[in-house]
Amino acid sequence: MRSEGVAPPERERLLALGGQVLVSGEEVRIVVKTEEEKEQAMRLILQGGGRLLALAPQRESLEEVFVRKVSGHAEA
Repeated sequence: MRSEGVAPPERERLLALGGQVLVSGEEVRIVVKTEEEKEQAMRLILQGGGRLLALAPQRESLEEVFVRKVSGHAEA
């Protein structure tokens, strides 16, 4: 999820969700794992006066799947 205009207090709250928060200038990129975290993050962004720029699921690439499987870290 990409956003902009997220104030520092909201950034801290986003970090507390347990995902990744990457800041580059005004743009804030948030990576969460669950649907609940996604909805909480969107609420925090909008309530804090921020703007949601993009919302896209991140999928594991074929290369990442292959490396995970051959390294013995296969998940069900």
